[in-house]
Amino acid sequence: MSRFIALLLLMLMIAAQSCEQVDNVEEHKVWQGTEESFETEFSYQADLVDDSVILTRNGSTESYSGFVEINQSGRITEQIYADGRLNGKSIKKSPDGSWVEANYVDGKLDGPMKLYDRFGELRSTLNYSEGKLLPGRTQ
Repeated sequence: MSRFIALLLLMLMIAAQSCEQVDNVEEHKVWQGTEESFETEFSYQADLVDDSVILTRNGSTESYSGFVEINQSGRITEQIYADGRLNGKSIKKSPDGSWVEANYVDGKLDGPMKLYDRFGELRSTLNYSEGKLLPGRTQ
């Protein structure tokens, strides 16, 4: 009997976790397309308060929050926006297999920017804080 109850509890936990993952996906918008379709569907608006730019969908005044993937002739850009600003990891991949990873906070580079070659070897690291390149050692 206790095996049955344990199995039932495990199934309920898995079901609850699955529902939670679906809810999380629904909470976040995902947009995928080409560079041309991105330019057709989105635009950047000036934020007069801090002289930055805000991503909005064309025809809307609301800032965009969500994941964006642009695929243009093998060049893939993956970015996360929060309230219209880049926020989180951004990855840009080249057709030759090389890529760059960077982190943004409130639209500004913040943390390491890592450049990888087509074999996945780290070639260089630049460090940023609040959009400014930090002096000192880079790889």
